[in-house]
Amino acid sequence: LERQIASTVGRLKTTDATERRSLQQQLGYERSQLQSEQLVHGRLESLQPWVDRYMPSEPFPTLVAIIGFLLLGTLIKVVFLVGNIILAERLSQLVAFQLRKQFFRRTLRMDLASFGDDRTATLIARFTNDMDAVTGGVQVVIGKLLREPLKLAVFFGCAGWICWRLLLLSLIVTPPIMYLVSRLASSIKRANRKAMEEMATMYGHLSESFHSIQVVQAYTMEAGERNRFHQTAKKLYAKSMKIVTYAALTKPATELMGLTVISMAILAGGYLVLNQETHLLGIRMSDRPLDFGSIMAFFGFLIAMTDPARRMTDVMGMLQRATAAADRVFETMDREPTIDDPAEPRSLTTPQFDIVLDRVSFGYHDDRPIL
Repeated sequence: LERQIASTVGRLKTTDATERRSLQQQLGYERSQLQSEQLVHGRLESLQPWVDRYMPSEPFPTLVAIIGFLLLGTLIKVVFLVGNIILAERLSQLVAFQLRKQFFRRTLRMDLASFGDDRTATLIARFTNDMDAVTGGVQVVIGKLLREPLKLAVFFGCAGWICWRLLLLSLIVTPPIMYLVSRLASSIKRANRKAMEEMATMYGHLSESFHSIQVVQAYTMEAGERNRFHQTAKKLYAKSMKIVTYAALTKPATELMGLTVISMAILAGGYLVLNQETHLLGIRMSDRPLDFGSIMAFFGFLIAMTDPARRMTDVMGMLQRATAAADRVFETMDREPTIDDPAEPRSLTTPQFDIVLDRVSFGYHDDRPIL
């Protein structure tokens, strides 16, 4: 670098005014690169006494030390990974445990009209299938949706530290694709909700058939029951395939977004590096020309950003299913019973020998009074 700087200074003395500006920019870039390398060299020299004291000096012991550090790092990673899986599963199961207890407590307070033939199957579906979906969503949030955004933020910050203007230019194409992904997520949630409703209908058919199995067999109604179950299962299959279709469309959308971002970065960054420019279309992109190492590190961070983004998209279907299930579960939990116990009940002080019913009506359904 010192020889390059000396050569550039010599060329400045003999060149004309048209090339002087580009040579001055090149000289400033070479001097800044020399300063950075001198800084790194000084830091490495400060570590030299520690390396001479504790690290082996022979080639083979050095190789053994490197392998040992690699195995130790892998062991630490595995231990933390196992702990993360166990703790995430424990927390999600505790959430499901508390939610099941609250759901059952609220269900016992509901009036008798809520336990009709059709509504009992709906309650069972929400207590089993929907609750399992909520548990899976909690696992996704704790296990991946907390880790992957942190990784994405780290890579984003590193790329922005190298050249934040080039990073913003590369991300200019992301809003339309993100809008498409959000629309697909909404469609997945609606499709999951309809599939859960069909699952509740199937639970109702199974409950009716099994509870009335004697009547079904006595009157040879097996064919009719099989046909009714076939229709319900067919509707559930169609809605499940719709969910799969929406989920399959999210992956190419994410890959298209990642490829477009990287392509924009390669085109813009390649132009800046190959021509040693600091401006693109009249807009300043960097304070000094980027070198090959910096732009390759920038590309590496962009490629690394695509992996957590892809992982987040892969679990989006499960998260939308959990959101739809949570809406159904809490919709039931938020219902208030038609007949509430008085806040301050009064006890009878003296024995009462007569009970008078005045203007009293009763019915399991509002449109079908019994008494």
